[in-house]
Amino acid sequence: MKLRHLMLFITVILSIVFSCSKTNSPENPEPGHLDNQAITDLINDEYANLLGDPSHYGTEDTISGGTFNKYDIIPIFWYRGIPYELTKDLDIDIHGDTADVSFVFSVSGPFRIFYTDSFYMDSVIKSYSDNVTRVARFERVGSITDPDRGWRLRGLSMTQVRSAGSGVIIDSVLIVCQDTTFFLDRNYFEHIHRVTDSLNEIVQIRQNDSFTIVLFSSGDTACAFLHFSWPNNHKRGILAETQHGIHRRRFALGDTSLAEIIIFTFDAIYRRTLFTDTGSYYSTGYSVPVKVLVQ
Repeated sequence: MKLRHLMLFITVILSIVFSCSKTNSPENPEPGHLDNQAITDLINDEYANLLGDPSHYGTEDTISGGTFNKYDIIPIFWYRGIPYELTKDLDIDIHGDTADVSFVFSVSGPFRIFYTDSFYMDSVIKSYSDNVTRVARFERVGSITDPDRGWRLRGLSMTQVRSAGSGVIIDSVLIVCQDTTFFLDRNYFEHIHRVTDSLNEIVQIRQNDSFTIVLFSSGDTACAFLHFSWPNNHKRGILAETQHGIHRRRFALGDTSLAEIIIFTFDAIYRRTLFTDTGSYYSTGYSVPVKVLVQ
């Protein structure tokens, strides 16, 4: 009788162990792992344009000129080269039916400037190194049996870009459209904004309408640029400094290949980075998504 009881006890224990092993095996992963994978897949697929890698690197662009006689060189053409190192860390923190995702990128590569001085044209290659951060919030709005286990994007902060030691500060940006004005200050850049599937809550600009960017900077003297990018496209324009720390320019979204969501990056680069051949690279920037309204 005792032997029968002992064998029954061992059988029950082995069944429990086998059941737990099967539940947590790669073929039967835990729910938390499934949720992490579902959110990661959404980031890399449906929301890739919105939450993908920083988009203002690796493209050669030109800048308009001007005379800067008090500096060592006059830059004619510059670009951040394709990164030779880009690391991305995703931290997914799930609490019930809410998941906060922290994105941290470290981006390094060559920063090349073609310039002229009084006698000849030359170039210099410096190094850029930026830290890029953003936060996204997902909520489970459906069932775990739904595609992506019911997770949808419901919150978004703007992307912050900063090189270590940068003394350049972007205080705020105005986007002045024909019928509305968007005011983006540092609270706007750092706040997690509520969004829905339509993304109607983000900045919206009508295709072909002109708009003016006004960027207010402080700290170290900077040159300011607007990058606008979408898959396989990247354009850039310099903002004229009309007063100390006030940079502005008028633009229009006239390209017929525009995606529905494009990325604006407001880019402020330390002036000595561009106008001396020895000045180190310092930069501060913010990226915001923009919804293009087709007329």
